[in-house]
Amino acid sequence: MAEQILLQGKILGTEEFLSAAAAEGRPARSAGEALSSIIQGSESVQKMVTQIAAAATEQSYSTQSVSVNVNEIASIIEQTAVSAQHSVEACQQLALLANELTSLVGAFKVG
Repeated sequence: MAEQILLQGKILGTEEFLSAAAAEGRPARSAGEALSSIIQGSESVQKMVTQIAAAATEQSYSTQSVSVNVNEIASIIEQTAVSAQHSVEACQQLALLANELTSLVGAFKVG
């Protein structure tokens, strides 16, 4: 558009060039305002995309943290189950020893 005006300036006289440039200035001003609006909208969209990316990254870290915690809980549950099984075995052994002791004590006559 500006090239056309310059070309017209070379072809037309100075007065005609200035009036043509002035006539073209209104649409150019409107186009400039439209471009400015588009740039502002683009910057706004860019900020939103950046915020979304940051939120997605944060959510990813949170998900990983939850996953690690769930794995730790599963490990603790497994350890608790193993400990509970050892406790059951120890109680059974203690019951056997108690029965044996009762038999041995019963062999003594008091009296």
